This record gives sequence, structure tokens and C-alpha cells, in this order.
Amino acid sequence: MLRNLKVEVRSLGNVVGQFVPGVNLHPVDITFRIWDSGLHCFDVTNSDLMPQGRYHLLMMLGCPPSYKLVFDWQATYNLVKFRSGQKFDCIDAIPNRPCFYFAKEFSPLFLLTDESIGKVERFTGKYTIKIVGGGIEEIQNYTEEEVLKYNLQTEASGSLIWSAVEDHTSKIPVFNHTHNSISWLCQPKSPCGIISPKNFRSPTYQFVMEVSNKDVDADHTNCEFTIRFVVQVHGISLSLLQGSFTTILTTSVILTILLALSSYCLWNDHYVWNKFELWWIAKKNSISFLNRKARQEQLETQVRGAFSWKILNFKDHKNIHEKIYFKRFPLIT
Repeated sequence: MLRNLKVEVRSLGNVVGQFVPGVNLHPVDITFRIWDSGLHCFDVTNSDLMPQGRYHLLMMLGCPPSYKLVFDWQATYNLVKFRSGQKFDCIDAIPNRPCFYFAKEFSPLFLLTDESIGKVERFTGKYTIKIVGGGIEEIQNYTEEEVLKYNLQTEASGSLIWSAVEDHTSKIPVFNHTHNSISWLCQPKSPCGIISPKNFRSPTYQFVMEVSNKDVDADHTNCEFTIRFVVQVHGISLSLLQGSFTTILTTSVILTILLALSSYCLWNDHYVWNKFELWWIAKKNSISFLNRKARQEQLETQVRGAFSWKILNFKDHKNIHEKIYFKRFPLIT
């Protein structure tokens, strides 16, 4: 009778340290023996009886090479939208890249995947967060000094770019899947604190985030994960100096254009008026000429009509007189 058996093998913690997936694996020989099979299960080979029920399996202890940590941006977006009760979409967002609102807390969630068996589960370990690059259109990676400068937390104001919501005492806050919220700051001395508006509004800024569980999650897993991903943030508040400079510059340009148009109109006012006056006079003269011509043609028509009537009357009178004359004085033949 055949039966399917499921056996789970776990490490007892003898492998110390964290390693990236597939690195520093330790081979272990595991033996499985079916209970009470030594005297009951045999295999006949070349007339010899070989006991059955004992199996050997070679396993590698450590972080499996198929393990992978993934940023779950869709779950993060849904969580942020649920907590804020509002939906914030970037105006100039890059397609297929997550975008979040500056004024709302950012709470990232992660997935732990095993690509060999297709297993996906929520990552519940500990990790740290760093901003290692950023930019508006072109992303630039920060140097080690800049990474330390921009991410070092202070008790008073957090870092130059972001601040942990729950942990305000550690210089390097440690997060997990339940305490994972940060606030965006973008203070004046940070790269995102001095930006120019785009189309009279705050542009979308791109941050390169590095998440790592190195040295903070050794009690939970032998795997060392360090991933980087890009997050878009819109609605960043412009600095007071940058905003004032932009406002003054925009106002100066508008006033300059209005002043130039006013000066042009005043300078050309006499010329334009003279042109208009000449046009109006020519128009009036043209209308007067047409009226005079029409009256003249009408008068000429009336004169021709009267003259033709007089000629016809004269001819009629002449014929009458000739008839009378011939009646009174007939021709003598």
C-alpha cells in the first residue's frame, strides 16, 4: 500500500550569520528511515536480500538561492489610500512606477518569494531604510557621504529627507511590517528641498530607496536582503526662498510684458490715430462720391426723360398743323 508522506525539515540554528541568497551554503546529509521497516521491507537483487526503508538526502543549509525580497507597491498604495481616506495620483507620473503624496505617511510593504516552488508570503522581518538617490527627470545616485548626511536621523527633526513616525530616538530606525511608516520632510539642505516649479506647480520627485535587513534581522532569518526601488512623490512643498524667487520672477516677467505693450501703444498712439483718421476720411469721401454720382445719374435720367417728352410733343404739334394747313389750302393740280 503506497502512501504520500510530507516531511518538513527545519534548521536548529547552527548556521550563524546572514548571507545573500545562494551564498555560503552548508551541505547536510539527511537520512530518512521508515519505522519498523528493517525486518519487513527487502529488495531482491542477484539472489541477495537488501533491506529497504532507509533513504538519504543531501540538503544545503543557509539562504536558498530562489529567495527574493520584493517591494509590494500595490499593497503599499492601497494601505496609504486606506489610512488617508483619499486617493492621490501624480499628474506627471511615469507609467508602471508607484507614486505617492508628499503630505501623507509612506508605509512600505514587502513580499518574500520562493521562485523554485512559487511560494509568496508577507515579509515580517526587520529592516532599515535609506534614500540613496533621486532626481526630477534624471536620477542621480548619492555618494556615501551624501547618503549618510541625508539619512542620519536626529531627535529634533529627523533626517534631511525623511523621518520615522514611530521611532524618533534611533539614528538608524529599524522597521517591520507593523511599524513601517515614514514622513517626507525635504528640508532646505536636502536635494528635494530646493526644486523649481514645473508648469507653475510642484514637480514630481523620484527617490531611490534602499531597504536592507542586514545586521538587524539575524534572529529571524539567515537570508540577507538588500533591494532598491524607485518611488515617485508629488506635492513637495517648495522652499520659502525658492517659492518667493519664483513668484517675484514670474511677476516681473508679466509686469515687463505689460509695460512694454503700454509703451508701444502710447508711442504709436498718434500714428495709429492718424491712420484711423485718414481711413475714416477716405471712407467718408468714398461714400460721398458714390452718393453724388448716384444723384447725378438720377438727375441725368430725369433730364433725358423730360427732353424726350418735349420732342415727342413738338412732333405731334407739327403733324397737326400740317394736317390743318392741307385742309385749308389744298394743293392745286
